Amino acid sequence: MPMTNHRMIRTLSTLFALAAIAAVAAFLFAAREHDAPAPTKRQPLPKDAARAEMVRLSGLDEHGRPYAFQARLAERLEVDKNSIRLRAPRGEMSLGDDGKLIFSADTGRYMQQQRHLHLRLNVRISQPGAYELEGIDVLMELASRRIRSDHPVRLILSNGEVRAQGMRMDAKRRVWRFKGPVVSQFDIGERASADEAPKRIR
Repeated sequence: MPMTNHRMIRTLSTLFALAAIAAVAAFLFAAREHDAPAPTKRQPLPKDAARAEMVRLSGLDEHGRPYAFQARLAERLEVDKNSIRLRAPRGEMSLGDDGKLIFSADTGRYMQQQRHLHLRLNVRISQPGAYELEGIDVLMELASRRIRSDHPVRLILSNGEVRAQGMRMDAKRRVWRFKGPVVSQFDIGERASADEAPKRIR
């Protein structure tokens, strides 16, 4: 009988020791869970904007001639899905047998449905070997190949230049119209040939 009591006491002591170890382990585990930082979640991009770098856009005009341009950064807002804001846009537009137009600006906006490209700040549009247009705010109607501005522009030709407060240009008909006051300066010396003179400028 005394031997049985002794064994029972040893068994109970072992159980108490195991229970104590389990309690300490549970406490340490709970402390670690409490001190551990909450897992961080990736923040999604704002739902009202979509951005992309080094974007290239292209299309065809009314006569199937291609145009293409790229931008360092493009951003489209949900409030106006038709419009894409551009940073550092530059590109070219085919003129068929007349070559091409090359254009660039600091910023811009492309209206997809209308196929209008609105260029702003340090705008340069050129037809290599013919002219270069400088301005601060110019709209290019890519589908109809028309260009217009209601802001000061400078047209540089091989034999002179034209400065005006606005302009309209129809690349299909090769017609320029300027808004006054207009100041022009041309070299009409013997070296200026008839081919170098501006044609159909109004």
